[in-house]
Amino acid sequence: MLTTLSIEELSLKLCLAKDAATAGELLDAWDRMIVIDTMSFGIMRLSPLIHDQTQRFGLSSIHQARLKILYQYWWIAYQHRTHQLKKVINLFAQQGIPVMALKGVGLVDYYPRRNLRSMADMDLLVAPKHHARALKLLLQNGWAHEYADLERKGAVHRFFGLDPNHGTQLIHPQSDVKLDLHRRLGSYTSDRLTQLAWAKPAYSAATGLLKPAKPIELFMVVLHAVMGDFEDNLNWLVDLAQMSNSLTAQDWQEAHELAIADKKETLFLAGINIAASYGIDLPQTITTAAENSPPQDPIPRFSDAKPLSAKWLKETIAGRYTVICHRFPDRPTYRRLAIFSVAIVVLSLVYLVFMAVPKPAPQTSKKDR
Repeated sequence: MLTTLSIEELSLKLCLAKDAATAGELLDAWDRMIVIDTMSFGIMRLSPLIHDQTQRFGLSSIHQARLKILYQYWWIAYQHRTHQLKKVINLFAQQGIPVMALKGVGLVDYYPRRNLRSMADMDLLVAPKHHARALKLLLQNGWAHEYADLERKGAVHRFFGLDPNHGTQLIHPQSDVKLDLHRRLGSYTSDRLTQLAWAKPAYSAATGLLKPAKPIELFMVVLHAVMGDFEDNLNWLVDLAQMSNSLTAQDWQEAHELAIADKKETLFLAGINIAASYGIDLPQTITTAAENSPPQDPIPRFSDAKPLSAKWLKETIAGRYTVICHRFPDRPTYRRLAIFSVAIVVLSLVYLVFMAVPKPAPQTSKKDR
């Protein structure tokens, strides 16, 4: 039976095994199949859980030494991230900027030990009205733009220095910690959902921060995995399994209703089908709904974003101005030049619009005739 499983399925089942006999059988099969030097990043992110299972059940892998090294790597990375997270929280608190924990930062609450949930970066949410100020604070306190991410996203992001509809990717050069500063929950969700998260937040015991309520958190875990390339993010499947231990039938129902209201039901149920195919134990009601759902539609992006709208331009210009001011903090001449250039562009646009407006033909009087 185990020989028919993929290495991803074996890894997930090993992480979630509840008794020594099952874990031992899975570990033996995992040892025979895994090539430790070429394991995918997705499986490597599960290594803290796999190592913890061997310690929990008194097992030993033929790769035990390497698993221990990987566990130590993620443990150290977690210490770096939490250290920087505390500094960011204190910085925002001093300036009266409310902040909310997203994704892995908040999901560690569901794990027996917080460092078992590996994270590639930290995700924090601030209200849109605070985003430019929060970004400026971070840039003034040792953080910098993650230019590698901007290069990957293309010319528009390199010019603007941010994703106007989602957030900003930052890095702390001294510790190599990455931070996504969100202004909304995700690129694929509505502003309404972000407002709902702020209206009825939950509380993260791990960080002391606000976090989205369980139904929203559940919906975002599934949606984020489906919208992205989750081959490098097998964590979301473990997240679902860990969350299921504390979710109620009402939480699942509300998450489904959120997906319907946000016009993402097909995507949400597609994610449920993926989780079920990996053997994740989910409530019968939601898996039945997923089985009966229609085929997945093309993935929409920026569902309610309005490029070049007044709001989009305001947020984009504010963010870009912050970047310019940070790059030349001690050179007011450059700052004045930037403001002057923006003013010239705006005035030019106003002039062009004015000239494009049709004007009535001049009327001549009888005397002129």
